[in-house]
Amino acid sequence: MVSKITKNPLHFLTGLGLSAIGIRLMIDDAYFRWPPGLRDVANDDVSGFILVLIGVSMILWVLDGKAHISWNRYNLIMASVMMALLTIYQFLHWVATGIDTMPWISNAVILSYIIVMARRSDSGKTNDGSDVGA
Repeated sequence: MVSKITKNPLHFLTGLGLSAIGIRLMIDDAYFRWPPGLRDVANDDVSGFILVLIGVSMILWVLDGKAHISWNRYNLIMASVMMALLTIYQFLHWVATGIDTMPWISNAVILSYIIVMARRSDSGKTNDGSDVGA
């Protein structure tokens, strides 16, 4: 198992991080306070659960060890979309309320980290190493 993790440590750590962020969002039912009309929707456990699912999926991808390209691609796309939405919402929350308890800056860094990881991944190659377009 350790050898599989050492092959893709960034994916493994990102999966752990996304799962932790998702659990944090699921535990705190009063995390978001803005806008008042959407407070209950924003604090619903669905977004946290989706982040946990994406994180677990990334961890399982690493532990599977077969490096399924489409599974990796799906994980990275979903992770970047969810982190972008969370970062934008936290930024708008900070702008509207002036409360600086939202970690939007660190989430923006995580988002850019995921994008760099996706760019460096071999998702443009087939399982035998040849280019997809060839």
